[in-house]
Amino acid sequence: MKKKSTLPKTDPNFPWKKVRVIWQDITGYSSHHTVKEMNELRAHTMITEGWLYSQDEHSIKTFGGYSYEDGEYCFSDVNVFPKNYCKIKRI
Repeated sequence: MKKKSTLPKTDPNFPWKKVRVIWQDITGYSSHHTVKEMNELRAHTMITEGWLYSQDEHSIKTFGGYSYEDGEYCFSDVNVFPKNYCKIKRI
């Protein structure tokens, strides 16, 4: 008989809140562009969702995944955004 797998325990006091970060991404191309094409270039608006790890006057730090083992967290899909180029909303 197969052994039943169980999910790992989660921390009932998980301190981080889910957020959506809206930010402007640099757009770059290495190909040739006409004057008309250059005039039409724009930065892209990107949306990243995850948990807010921290923020200060300069940056916003988020993570999209984590593990919790032996009372310790390990984070993945980590981002650091310059605060003056993005907006943050709780979800």
